[in-house]
Amino acid sequence: MRGARFWCSSRRKSRSGCGRSFTVYLANIIPRYSVLARTLSTLFSTWSRSSGGGQVLSAWEQAHQAGFSTDSAYRWICRLTGAQTQSAVRTQLCRARPPPPPPPPHSNGILSDLFDHIDQVCGSTHFIESFQLRFQKPWPMQA
Repeated sequence: MRGARFWCSSRRKSRSGCGRSFTVYLANIIPRYSVLARTLSTLFSTWSRSSGGGQVLSAWEQAHQAGFSTDSAYRWICRLTGAQTQSAVRTQLCRARPPPPPPPPHSNGILSDLFDHIDQVCGSTHFIESFQLRFQKPWPMQA
């Protein structure tokens, strides 16, 4: 599923279009990826908040959709933990609201401060959809 492409027609004198085209992305889809935003949200939040601190396989079982392997889950987790993705997400979140106080050193889960900030700004279990709707930007998935 991908967003639709629209063309603002200016062919006739009766239509005062600009002649440009633009793309409309849907919030439940991440551009250039075939995984749904809800699946990734479930995977990331379950993985981050797992008691063992990052059990990818158990998180993948909860978020699993047909057509994706566990290798995909590991790849998406690596992209989330990468510096480029985190900095892009944190920058957008800090523009909306200051970050919460840092968690204690022995807090539950990996990247718990990031997910606490996401909860405060987006306020949804499907935070990737909420992020894309609020900021009108796709969720960053740099490699």
